[in-house]
Amino acid sequence: MDGVIVFFGNATFEEVEHEAAKYGFIEGTVSCGSERFYLWRYTEKAMESEYEAPEIESIKHILGGKIQSAFHIATRHGKNAQFALRVVSALMSKFQVSVLDNDLGNLYLSSRVVACAALFPSEGIYALRSDA
Repeated sequence: MDGVIVFFGNATFEEVEHEAAKYGFIEGTVSCGSERFYLWRYTEKAMESEYEAPEIESIKHILGGKIQSAFHIATRHGKNAQFALRVVSALMSKFQVSVLDNDLGNLYLSSRVVACAALFPSEGIYALRSDA
């Protein structure tokens, strides 16, 4: 199961989870019918172990100086990935001071994620792992 990381500069863990509850978030899983994906808190400790200091500084710079919260999004391909993209797009649209790391060296602002959801809905969240 692949994943991406979403960083928020203006929303706490609780605020993002509260918004995600509108889409079926309960205890780390977002589900609607048979569609589901994982939305896990991405801690500062995990961030420090997986990112180099310059990468973290770059993300902070994009967010205006601070990472307020971050989430690891993990899902399978197909309808689950489509659902994940719809929800992540909605969350990033609501909390626009955000950036998505596709785990391949690319950072996407909320506007790019929202556009991707509109242009490539069938690929789901994995459209952001290509040159979409």
